[in-house]
Amino acid sequence: MVSPTGRKAKVSTAHRPALEVVSCNEIKKSPVLEGACRSCTNCGIQSTSRRRVFSEQAWSLLLLWNEITPAAVEQPMCDVCYDDLRETLIDRNEEVEKLLLRTARKATRILENAV
Repeated sequence: MVSPTGRKAKVSTAHRPALEVVSCNEIKKSPVLEGACRSCTNCGIQSTSRRRVFSEQAWSLLLLWNEITPAAVEQPMCDVCYDDLRETLIDRNEEVEKLLLRTARKATRILENAV
């Protein structure tokens, strides 16, 4: 980072923990990280995989769009798959909004006809 005077500014990292990249073999030896390294349930690649949190709706849409397999729902996945799925949900958000609006309109018509 360069300061307004043109000199390199010191950036404090005291508030941020250092990230250390370790191999799967090192992770397997660590009692703290035990089980963190396994094959991704979505792509099958051996990597550091973690359980990701998506809403029930998001998991359902990803299944509907064939972006994931049923076995991958609420299971650990790698960073690459997580980023791809998250990006897919963001990119297709407009499509989901239109579908929800259409469903709401149909529900309103059904309710109006029932009265």
